[in-house]
Order: sequence, then structure tokens, then C-alpha cells
Amino acid sequence: MTQTNPKPDWKTRMKDGIADNDNPWLMLVAIVIFAILIALALKLIQVNLAPYIKVMGMPDFKPSNIPIVGWGYDVLTLLYVATGAVILWFLINLAQVVWILIALDRRAHRTAVRESKKEAALQGNQYESDGQVRKLKKRATRVPFFFIAASGWIALVAFVAEFLINLKAYPPIRSWNAFIAGLTIGDLSPIDMNQVMQILWGCFSTELVIIALIVVGQWIWSHKNAD
Repeated sequence: MTQTNPKPDWKTRMKDGIADNDNPWLMLVAIVIFAILIALALKLIQVNLAPYIKVMGMPDFKPSNIPIVGWGYDVLTLLYVATGAVILWFLINLAQVVWILIALDRRAHRTAVRESKKEAALQGNQYESDGQVRKLKKRATRVPFFFIAASGWIALVAFVAEFLINLKAYPPIRSWNAFIAGLTIGDLSPIDMNQVMQILWGCFSTELVIIALIVVGQWIWSHKNAD
């Protein structure tokens, strides 16, 4: 009679996984973190739309505070009552993160490298005595990478635009006369730090959450597709 080895229980499998640096709970932890980040990102839509609504002269939005599904109801309400602010916020934030999406697009990078090499091959290896021609040939090999360089400038312009919108919505200086006078004696009390924090949060929170989502999402993908 052949004796089969009993199947190890979950405690044994857990110990073996930890010993092999392959803890099965890590995937669950990553998924939970990812879900929390998505919920936070949806909440940020409501918070970060506030300065756009204020600058565009729209009525203040008050959250419904409905349990569980409240965030979804609030987002739909915002889309209805503040369409212009939502569109402007979406376009500016999309411009801010496009460089991240491009940086992660390996297929686009491979195509750019291939096209650049193809252009260099067409030019040949013959020496060109004319400096202007050499400069133009060198520039031609860089054209396939233009979208990468341009995405950084687009993001910078978008950050400046969002900073100005938040600056308009949350003025950080209570009194310019008091601020200028305070500079001579090192008194920074005229600066409203709460407003400064609002500006910083409005300018950078969305991008930080998106980067965190990408990091955790890549973690999940890499863990799932590991050998």
C-alpha cells in the first residue's frame, strides 16, 4: 500500500513561504493598499476641485456624507453642477502626469530608439564638413524622442497653472503691508500657513497618489507574474 504524504496545513505553507521570501499574504496586503489608494484618489477629486470651483465662481460643494457609496454620488454631483471646473482640473492634472505615463511606456521607448537608429543608418558614417549640416543630422536622430522631452515641459506648465489657481483660491498672505514690514524684522506671522498647506496639497497630492498607485500596481503585477 502506497503511503502519500499529507498535504501541509496553512500554517506550514505560511512558514515555508516566509522562509523562501514568498509570503502569500504580501499579495493580499498589496491589493488592500491599492484599494485604499483608489478610495483616497476618488476623495481627492472632491478636495482638489475646491479651488477650481472657487476661482470659477461656482457655488461651494458640500459632500453628501452618505455611507459607503457617498463618494460616488458626490463625484456624479460634481460632474453635473461643476462641469467646467471638473474639465479644467482633469486637463491640468492629466498634463501633470503625462510624463509619468510616457516614462512607463516601454513600447514607445523601443519605437523611439528604433526610429533614431534607423535615421542614423540612413545618414551613414561619412564625415560632414559643414557644421550646420552635422548639427541638423544630429538633431534628426533626436526627433523620435521629442515627445519624452516635451512631456516634461507640458507638466511644468501645468504645475504652474495649478499653482496659480490654488494661489488665487487660497491667498497665503493675510496683509501685504504687514508682510513687507515683517520681512525687515524677520516676522513671518502675516503668512497663513494653513493656506500654504492647502496650496501645496492641491498642487502635489494628486500626483503623489497616482505615483503610489503605479508603484503598488507594479508590485502586484510583478508578484503575480513571478516565476
